[in-house]
Amino acid sequence: MPFPQIQGLNSAWQWYKNGITIPMLRNKLHPYYGTYFPTRFDHLELFDRWLKYYEGAKKTAIDVGIGSGVLSLQMIKHGFQKVFGTDINPNAIIGLTEYMGETKLSRKIDLDLGYLFGKFEKQTELIVFNPPWLRESHNVDNLEEAIYYNENLFPDFFEGAKQRLLPKES
Repeated sequence: MPFPQIQGLNSAWQWYKNGITIPMLRNKLHPYYGTYFPTRFDHLELFDRWLKYYEGAKKTAIDVGIGSGVLSLQMIKHGFQKVFGTDINPNAIIGLTEYMGETKLSRKIDLDLGYLFGKFEKQTELIVFNPPWLRESHNVDNLEEAIYYNENLFPDFFEGAKQRLLPKES
């Protein structure tokens, strides 16, 4: 195994073992290897502020590409009753399941290993998606799918969101 991969595994182990502090969450996260977690927090502070003033219904939400679960945990913190989270990375689902354990969170966040919306067909009040930010320029492996997107990702997302987003209340 090349040395950079060994370094990557060691870093992942340290993040998992020691946890990662997210300023707007109470507890540290312990992400599994290859699971996305934020290293900057501006967008999370903005989302937290938006959720604080959000006046819509808070029955359900969908978190597409849940990663380490930060956005879902923020929504639960701000009163959403149920969040459905999906990810194509099995380590994200396994790690978040372990993190929630048998706590109340495990009854408030429902996880599915799947593309975009996975098995979740019901309509919801809010859909969040922190998508990959670079266009795919080569064949990517599972770990790189959190960074690189293919040409179908956004059309597929918007089509799925259109079907699942409840009409806005007037």
